[in-house]
Amino acid sequence: MGNEKKLLGILIVFLLSVLTGCATKKPADDSEKMSRIETGFISGISGNQILVNDIFFDISEAEVVTDQGEPYQKDRLEIGSYVETRAVGPILESYPAQAKSEKLLVFIDEDSLLLKEGVAAVVRFSESEGGKPVVLHNVEFVEDKARLRINLTAGLESGSADFVYDYETKSVLN
Repeated sequence: MGNEKKLLGILIVFLLSVLTGCATKKPADDSEKMSRIETGFISGISGNQILVNDIFFDISEAEVVTDQGEPYQKDRLEIGSYVETRAVGPILESYPAQAKSEKLLVFIDEDSLLLKEGVAAVVRFSESEGGKPVVLHNVEFVEDKARLRINLTAGLESGSADFVYDYETKSVLN
């Protein structure tokens, strides 16, 4: 009889521990939402989704403005645009990852527009050679802005590659 009471006590403690551990906590308010800011170049567009770095952002409900605070039409977004996006909620761990954006800032300064030309050319070239998605890892001006060097991954199974865009000849070198 003594062993039965001990066993029953252990079972009750175990069940209470399991039930307490399985409880879920809802956020008390909007301040507990997850948020993440990503800055980079758009390297893919599909409907209301844009690929920035290695995350597809759903921008269907996002406010889109320029870096000067002016409204910007979503249908004007292009491959190569330099943007900052604020993700809210969970980021789904796929490749590329997926998230929802609440605000998208589009940079329209002179350097950003020059970068857009080179990034767009390299992304188009990479898609034709290696497939989609094209994930940009590093983008930098070289030779006093005469060329643009980009390190990227194209397709789901390939490794990274380096490309150079020549602004004078308008050509991609690899």
